[in-house]
Amino acid sequence: LGLLANLTRLRLSYNSFEGDGNTIPLDNLTMLQLAHLHGNRIHGTIPILHNGHPLLLGNASSFISDCGVPSQFGEALVCKRCSMCCNELEDCIPTEVTIIQKAGFEDYQHFTWVFFLIMVCVSVVVLLVSYFIDKYKKPGTDSNPAQRQNRIDRDNKYAADTVGVDSVYSFFLGISWLGWIIGIVTIVLQIWMLYQFVRASELDVSDDDYSDFVYTWKCTRDSIDCDNKADLDWRGYTVFGILMAAHLLKDMINGIKLLFLSSRRRHSHNQRIRYFFG
Repeated sequence: LGLLANLTRLRLSYNSFEGDGNTIPLDNLTMLQLAHLHGNRIHGTIPILHNGHPLLLGNASSFISDCGVPSQFGEALVCKRCSMCCNELEDCIPTEVTIIQKAGFEDYQHFTWVFFLIMVCVSVVVLLVSYFIDKYKKPGTDSNPAQRQNRIDRDNKYAADTVGVDSVYSFFLGISWLGWIIGIVTIVLQIWMLYQFVRASELDVSDDDYSDFVYTWKCTRDSIDCDNKADLDWRGYTVFGILMAAHLLKDMINGIKLLFLSSRRRHSHNQRIRYFFG
């Protein structure tokens, strides 16, 4: 096989060939533009092709092997430069760079941590800006002790209604250390559960235990091109975005209002901290 220097297409799919992937001399076939090796019993590791090899310049259907999971072997075939990985169920998935990676992130976990950091920074900026606006504005009703106390009581009632008396986050508005511990433990558990979902969203064709990516492509015997059988399109994502925005928009607005309250100088420092965490 390695002597066929002018070979441009190699279709060995669905032949139940057995062997070690390391013995396939694809790197020597410098004219090869298509290699279909799926549907066989190849194990081990397919050698990494050098940069600029024609196989790496094609589309998602150019370089296919059985590097997906579940596999017929204990360890799935390793193919670092394959454009498509198929499993023993004959379902396939492209190994192309995800949207998150195209945006400069390593993976979804990296994106999630950066997103949370941005949210924290934005919250702090909103808090500081609101604080200085409140500090340097002209004296108003807060200069009157009775009116000042009335506004404090009204703020406390608004905060309690916003967070919800039945919510565990209402503990942050109180002074009980036990309540704060319960609230913090709840947040830690929620972050841990979110991490499990983020981890499951990673595209890892060699990990069937954690990755929940669905193999939606089919590479059939009668075609050199694979087809995506997924029924998701831009309409579904649009409806999903609208529903998520409608569900979260109220909470986001209420959270911003609590940030404004946490910057008001009429409240004590401890009360501002409670509003901020609430």
